[in-house]
Amino acid sequence: MRFQHVDEQSAMTMAVKRRSEAARDALPVPAPLGSRPAGSLVVMAPNAWHTAWRNRQHLLSRLAQRGWDIAYSRGPFRSWNVGTADWQAAPWLGHWQMRDRVAVWQRGRLVLQPGWRHKARWLPLALHARRLKRRLRDPSGHIFCIYHPQYEPFVAALKSGHVAYYLYDDFAAELGHDRELLAAHERLIRRTDLLVATSEGIAERLLGPAAPRAQILPNGADCTLIETLAARAAPDFLHGIPRPRILYSGAVNQKVDLDRIASLARHRPDWHWLLIGPQILPREIEPARQPFAVALAALRSLGNVHLVGERPFPDYLTALHHADVAVICNRQDEGWWQNAYPLKFHEYLAAGRPVVATPIRSIQEFAPVARFAASDEDWLAALNEAIEAGGHGSPDTRRAAARTHDWNRLADRFEDMLLALRPPTGSGYA
Repeated sequence: MRFQHVDEQSAMTMAVKRRSEAARDALPVPAPLGSRPAGSLVVMAPNAWHTAWRNRQHLLSRLAQRGWDIAYSRGPFRSWNVGTADWQAAPWLGHWQMRDRVAVWQRGRLVLQPGWRHKARWLPLALHARRLKRRLRDPSGHIFCIYHPQYEPFVAALKSGHVAYYLYDDFAAELGHDRELLAAHERLIRRTDLLVATSEGIAERLLGPAAPRAQILPNGADCTLIETLAARAAPDFLHGIPRPRILYSGAVNQKVDLDRIASLARHRPDWHWLLIGPQILPREIEPARQPFAVALAALRSLGNVHLVGERPFPDYLTALHHADVAVICNRQDEGWWQNAYPLKFHEYLAAGRPVVATPIRSIQEFAPVARFAASDEDWLAALNEAIEAGGHGSPDTRRAAARTHDWNRLADRFEDMLLALRPPTGSGYA
């Protein structure tokens, strides 16, 4: 169902909106917990804070604990969001929420941000920039951290002292289909004071000649939490699934080699595959949509493949301890998945589980504690070794490897990058 668009520029609406913002912007800001020097961050990223945690939630929540004043936003809804489930579930008026010591803007349906070339696009953009700065204790020297080039117009609106551009994924294909987005990406590369990339492959792919400027900050794991959950009973969704259990976590989307999983499951019907995560079809415009849907349907038809959907984070981490092997079974053809740094990898290691994975450049340095497989034959041998003999490495060496990428250590590195930014010298935005 589509709702009739409300004109946010009407006097009555704006008056109500200002009163609402004034009340909600007055939310108390928690006192800092950390002892290190801190600063102010405005962060804009495309994912909702309360959904499955990605690197930004892990890093930003830790910075907030150390005293960083952080305002997090996805930006206003865009016109093409109208009628989506996300838009329909949102309140009419946006408001601030404190989550994990971070001020998170829950966007409302009332304000829509028009497209790149719309002549009225600057009004909601300016209003939102003002809202973000008002939420900070001291907005004068804040750093603007951007996770996607769609937020580039906010650089001028926020007048930030410094800009950090965090390349968390390979969205080159997205840039290739949107000239305005590509132009925004290129402006950010020129303007930004700090470039961060999750992997060298992402830096090379998205930054080209500017790749040497990027600082690499890989993904990690909450090792303490994962190790603490080892003694917890198996979650209910594991009941009735025999062992050995082969666990995959994360979005079941275009990157996953569904055909290979089906082939392996048919070859060894005594092995049970457990896929934890949402099943996400490619967008309707993508030619891959139909083959993916067919492959997913074939997978669902197998009695030893269990697609249990998205589960609460602690339940997934607990399930890791009750699996016999954990896998990353990605496609090996050309695609955005080639340069990724799998978020799940260090979580697998932190649980001490044997790991079998597609050869992914970003994690191949961990060959002593994980086995990489390229063909069906390689996969069958690697899984058999993991199930029967414990796989590469030992539980202790896997956990030790994961601790080198604990989120607390990675937050130290990210914080050092931010603290290294000096007060602006007056250089303008080009």
